[in-house]
Parts: sequence; structure tokens; C-alpha cells
Amino acid sequence: MRSHFSHRSVTAIPALAAGIILVMAGCNNSSTTPAPPTPPPSSGAMFITDYTNNSVLVYGQNANCGSCNQARLIQGSNTGMFHPEGIAIDSSGTIYVANSGVNGNSVTEYPVAGHGNLAPTFSITGLSTPIGVAVDAARNVYVASSAINGGTASIKIFPPASNVASNTISGAATSLSTPGFIALDSAGNIWVANQSGNSIEEFPPLSSNPNGNIPPTTTISGPNTLLNGSTPQGIAFDASGRLYVSVNYPAPSFDEVLIYSGIVSGTMNNISPVNAICGPNTGVNNSTGVAVNSLGSVFVVNSQVVVGQSGYITTFAANNLGNLACSGPLPNATVAGPAILNPAGIALH
Repeated sequence: MRSHFSHRSVTAIPALAAGIILVMAGCNNSSTTPAPPTPPPSSGAMFITDYTNNSVLVYGQNANCGSCNQARLIQGSNTGMFHPEGIAIDSSGTIYVANSGVNGNSVTEYPVAGHGNLAPTFSITGLSTPIGVAVDAARNVYVASSAINGGTASIKIFPPASNVASNTISGAATSLSTPGFIALDSAGNIWVANQSGNSIEEFPPLSSNPNGNIPPTTTISGPNTLLNGSTPQGIAFDASGRLYVSVNYPAPSFDEVLIYSGIVSGTMNNISPVNAICGPNTGVNNSTGVAVNSLGSVFVVNSQVVVGQSGYITTFAANNLGNLACSGPLPNATVAGPAILNPAGIALH
């Protein structure tokens, strides 16, 4: 179990796993709510990091099965992966993987069509337990180092094919406290899940030259946000600018994906989420990575809860995102398989 993830209730897992299998079979585990249809068709792929198996798995975005065989797998001693978590893909088709393990502390790059035990095409090294990675249109690489295993918590920005950061955001003024997964909005602003700070922090885009011990421009924090007492994990934006945050809560609570709208830039936002994917029907448990495709479908990575029980990915169509009451929708699709053990991050392509 990763030290920066919440530990979950063991007793909740057998019922959860049974419910997921029944949904995939077209049943609803005695619920009066009918099983929803499959997600909107998509020709795209999802790329999943597996923390324990040191791999990247590739599935179709419309996959839906309890024993899915991946389309491709990047795994082996040549890859340089060690406890991979965050993953990003640039417009040229390069995959970026954040390796958070002490034998990794790197971001490794691979071709998007890569398969098997292949060596990285480039590596960024000397990082401090990196969890999140993002890339912009110019192929600048943004890395959030959590410093869980020592070093300094930071966000570093690297020019393409460079191992030397052009910008480093770090220091007390940043409020960064175990920075985790990271995302860029449509304006290039930098957003990071502040895992032990129970908040989401925003920093200016690269064009504004963010550097040094600078305060965040925007913070999402406070009791109304439902982030208090949680560990925020994955973050993503949809085409309308809504922010999706997957969060872990202490057991026996189930985890959820919180959806925010109307964020005011340049201020502290103690705002309530406009919606949430939560409750036992959703299958969202120990949620980590989250992604949203152009159709508004939401993909949630549910990491391994205890050793011996594998994680899985749940997908929710744009018109099936639940409500704040946590009665929760059934997922439109669930992806599990023999090669999935402890999934962590997700990127769509």
C-alpha cells in the first residue's frame, strides 16, 4: 500500500467486488436501479499505470469486462519503471510516466505505440518521489514531487528533452504539502492535488514564469469543499472547465469523485462541489487517477485496497454522474483483468 493513500476497510471489499462483477454481467446486485447502458462509443484508448507491476497497460476507452486482456503492455527490466503513478501523453504521441519509488525518482518517456520490455526514449532523473506529471502543447513537462521519501516538495517544469528544470515552484509560501497528481487547465494554469494539505492549489501558467517560493493564485479548501479530512488524489478538467477531484477518506467511508464549477481565480474557494460520484453502487473505492474524455465520460482508477485484491477502472457516462446525496449511479463500464493489480494513474489518447 502506498504511504500517501488512505488505508481502506478490508470487510467492505468482498461485497464491492461482487457488485462490480454483477454490473458487468448486466445485473444490479439487487438494486432497484437498472444497470445503465455502456458508455458512449469511443475509438480512443486509456493508458493505465500499475504501481505494483511496474507497467503501463493500454485498453480501449469503451472496454467493459471483468477479465479484460489489454491491447498493449509496457513492462520489463528495460523500462526503468519503479512504482509508476502519474501518466501523461503529449500531442506527438510520447508517454510520460512518473516513477515514485526510491529506485525510480524519475519521469520516463516511451512512444505511444510502444509495447513490451522497451527502454525509455528519455528520462528525467533526480526527482523526489514524483507522483504527478503533465505536459503542455509545447511538450514542456510538469512534475509534482511529493518528497514522501525525502527531498523537497516541488513542482518542476522541464523543457522538451531536457533533464534540467527551467522553473521550480517550492517553499513555504507555496503551501505545497505532499503534492500529488497534477493537471493543466485550458489556459495553461497549473493545478495540483495537495494530498496532506486537504486542498487543491493553482499556480500561474508557464508564460507568467512561475518560479521560486511563490503563493498559489487560487486555493480550493475548506469545509464546504468536502476536502477536509480527505486525501485528494487525481485531478482532471472537462471541456467545459469543470474540475474533477478523486478523494480518499478514512475507512469505513467510501471514496468519491468531487466535481467543482464556478471556481473564482485568485482567491480561496471554500465552495461546495456541484456533483459527486459516490456511494457503494458506484464501485469507487481507493480512487486515485481520474480522467474525462471529449464526450464527458469520466474514468476513475480504483487502486488495490489490500494485498491479494486487484484494483479496477470504473467508467461513467456524462449523463450518469450521480448526485451529492451519494446514492450513486452504477458504473457504465468496469475494466478489470489478469494484468491489472494495483492501478494508479490514467491518461487518455
